[in-house]
Amino acid sequence: MTFERMPEGYGALPADLKQRMRAAQVRADLAVNRELVLLYWQIGREILARQAQEGWGAKVITPLLARYQQELPQELRAVLPSVAQLEMALNEITEVGGGANDE
Repeated sequence: MTFERMPEGYGALPADLKQRMRAAQVRADLAVNRELVLLYWQIGREILARQAQEGWGAKVITPLLARYQQELPQELRAVLPSVAQLEMALNEITEVGGGANDE
């Protein structure tokens, strides 16, 4: 439908819709990031607890992390950290003293 003259009030509508869509995208991105950070923290805590309680080392952790990377759908693998990134994060936690029993 083409208007030679746009109806009154139309002028601000496209910009308003664009701003609202962008704001919703940002809120969605923040929610996803929050959930992923929480998930990684929970995974890290569980691995650290298993290390402390059961003596898990690289022979268990490296294949565990590699397996999770292989079994996830391609879309998720693209946004999740690599095995190397997770191993580095776990090493930093254990070096800093963030053991499984710390809160």
